Amino acid sequence: MKKVICEKPGLILCADTFYLMIDDVSLYFNIPKKLTDRIIDTVMACDLLRIPNLFWLRFTDFPQEITDHPNFPTKNELHALYKLKGGTAGFQENVMNMVKEQIIIEANLSNRYSLLFFRKIQKINDFPVLKACRTYAVFSHFKEFKVLSMVNMFLLYNMVADEEFLFRTNSLRVFSNKYRLFLNIGIEAFIHKNVSNANAKKVSKKDLDIIMREFQKGDKFSFSKLLRDLNTRRIASGEEQRISKSTVRRYILNSPEFGIADLTREGSDGIKNMMTHALREQPGFAGDQYQIDGTRLNFLYKDDDGKKIGVLYMVVAIDVYSKKVVGYSLSPSETFGNYIEAIRVSVKNHKILPAEILTDNFQSGQNKMFTRFVGDLQSLGIRFKKHRPYNPQAKGSIESWFFLFNEMYLKEFPGYLGDGIRSRRKNGKPNSDLLASARKKKNIRTKEELIQVFTEAVINYNSTYEFKNSTPNLLFGNSLPKHVVHLNDVTLPIVMMESTPRTILKNSVAINKNGVTYEYIIYDSDFLTKYRKKDIIVRYNVIDNSEVLIYDDSGLNLLLRVGLHSRLVNAEVNQSEDDRIDIFKYTQRNKLLLRELTSKVEDYKNSFNNIPINAVDHKIDTKENIHLAEEKYLLEADNNKTSVKGKIGKRDISRIKKLSLKKIDVTNTEEKIVVSFKDMFKVKGSIKRLD
Repeated sequence: MKKVICEKPGLILCADTFYLMIDDVSLYFNIPKKLTDRIIDTVMACDLLRIPNLFWLRFTDFPQEITDHPNFPTKNELHALYKLKGGTAGFQENVMNMVKEQIIIEANLSNRYSLLFFRKIQKINDFPVLKACRTYAVFSHFKEFKVLSMVNMFLLYNMVADEEFLFRTNSLRVFSNKYRLFLNIGIEAFIHKNVSNANAKKVSKKDLDIIMREFQKGDKFSFSKLLRDLNTRRIASGEEQRISKSTVRRYILNSPEFGIADLTREGSDGIKNMMTHALREQPGFAGDQYQIDGTRLNFLYKDDDGKKIGVLYMVVAIDVYSKKVVGYSLSPSETFGNYIEAIRVSVKNHKILPAEILTDNFQSGQNKMFTRFVGDLQSLGIRFKKHRPYNPQAKGSIESWFFLFNEMYLKEFPGYLGDGIRSRRKNGKPNSDLLASARKKKNIRTKEELIQVFTEAVINYNSTYEFKNSTPNLLFGNSLPKHVVHLNDVTLPIVMMESTPRTILKNSVAINKNGVTYEYIIYDSDFLTKYRKKDIIVRYNVIDNSEVLIYDDSGLNLLLRVGLHSRLVNAEVNQSEDDRIDIFKYTQRNKLLLRELTSKVEDYKNSFNNIPINAVDHKIDTKENIHLAEEKYLLEADNNKTSVKGKIGKRDISRIKKLSLKKIDVTNTEEKIVVSFKDMFKVKGSIKRLD
């Protein structure tokens, strides 16, 4: 026999059937507890018994990974252990076998109790009479055996009960309550659904209306909350009897209004989720649609120091037509940057953009940088959309790819942790020994090693996975894309470079990368004068700092390439000969730019010289009266030395008087005034003409 740690393990023998307490299997037989903890999740719920609040399981129902363990006992060893515990394999077992045979016979002859139920119920067609008869026969037979304990009756009932019985339970407490109710009220303990039952008289039509009214509210009250509110109303109205929780639950679920009430309870989200996603025809060419999504890479990694342990998240872009992985990104968290990086990797490898990109509704999808990147893609003609919330089948290609890739290509690598804690697949997780080995620090890979493992798996998948009698690489390469967007030297930076909006105020652009500022000086005078105080888009490479590209505000038209300006050494004692040459070149280029800008300004001024500005013919009319009144007002203000600032639009009175208003002969209606641009340029205010 195997070594037994304790003398009295949780062991029950009933009718030649052994039951073992699950918690004691690990303790008494030295079986890893990780294996026994998973029994509750893997074994069918109907096979687990609760006696009273602990889980028990038949010896023959234990899963294979437990029975194959070398320390798990055989049936003969359990018989020997049962004797050591103090049990007898004689009289008691004979009694259990005899009772089991008799209750099977009683169940088969239970039709004789049909008349008893016919006299108690009103609607025979709606009541399972034959099932109730079998259950009543077994309970009646238990009543005759005074020596049977409640546990023995519970175990015997579970041995014979099947779908032909009125109720089945794996809880000793529920069984004992039912049996005691049978002892108290007899056959009426098996009459359900409030048929000729005292509970039927408790619930009034008003109570039922209140239940459904409260259930359909968007607050989503639980059954316990509904029950508490209902009983509070009944007590307040003078009713002494209370309604049970099972009555409330049964009425709601069986009500003909349950469907519309539940839909009202869920609100607009429930209506949206009820709408199905129609089947779609798959794309006919490579590049018609990319699907992008992210999930956890189920491997542990450690940092370079070996102190921090975590997991990576993979964001993958696949071509739906060929199922090829065209791009991916790995990082410790799933962010908008991973989605951008996956698209850029695909562009770097193939120099094309798909006709359509479909993603999920990830949390950081509303980030300004991501929104700007999506806008750039859309400006190139790409359709970018997100699937409907709570409807992952809309991007079923990428969802199924995650399962396939994990199962066929990642599972073979040591350290794989399985499908995840929510997985219910039988083979979704490795055994406990492999998991324990994967979690040992010496077996955990570094981040670079894990990225290499993932890269090798992707390459292997693209070149070996069989799809449409070919492989993803061949399908993608041999297809003739019809709807993709080909990129050139102007449009490629729109996708591959970072962008930031700026306004031209000075002749330089500063870009900050990881706390370091890089300066790019513009020496093109034509560009500066044309785009001064206008919005532009600056695109830059995160890795390469040699230059930036300046686009117009649409982000599509390349205007200028500007090289990096190296920092000048400030202290002369630290300057080398090359530094002095750089400073000299910088000074000369600045002087040249200054002369060019000054010259352009002067040329612009001179272009207005001697251009006549026709004053309006002065006549004795309303306009003449206005000008006479204005001139008089200015002269009076000057004589009285009073400030009229603010009354005439913040004009400078002293400079306005320099205009030759007093030289105008208002009686000469044919007089024209010629004013040079220089004179007008010196005047503050908004006077544009003299009429």
